[in-house]
Amino acid sequence: MTPEPPSNAPADPPEFFRRALVAGLIAWLVMTAVLLVGESSRVVALIAVAVPNALIAVASLAPGMALPSKRRWKRSADRAMAFMLGGVAAMAIRTVCTVALVAVCRYQMGAEAERVTLWIGFFYVVLTAVEVTVLARGGRTLDSATFVNRNTQSA
Repeated sequence: MTPEPPSNAPADPPEFFRRALVAGLIAWLVMTAVLLVGESSRVVALIAVAVPNALIAVASLAPGMALPSKRRWKRSADRAMAFMLGGVAAMAIRTVCTVALVAVCRYQMGAEAERVTLWIGFFYVVLTAVEVTVLARGGRTLDSATFVNRNTQSA
């Protein structure tokens, strides 16, 4: 029989993915605004790149947000494993969708292909960094909760 997690236990893995989505969308808004100011002559092309990147952010974090809540997990290690699988799925979806976006944009946008590829790379690097940072902070608390629970069980 495993003990119930304490009331100060970390949030659910889906909550970490929701936080990462909010942080990513805020970063996306800031990056889009900065690029629109800097590239005011290419607004249509920039929007054609920025909107799919926002959709990729939502799609990549959706599997993690669909994880069951912590009440459904019998062990904290199971919760941590589900969190890791959600993180791997998020990065795989983000990578595959970004590569597809680069391929489509290079084919469709002809002369601006190099600039568009740089924009997509910029979105990819910044959004991935924001999401990984937020998820790593959440994952750290899951790991420490597992460690604390093991120590309290052996005492």
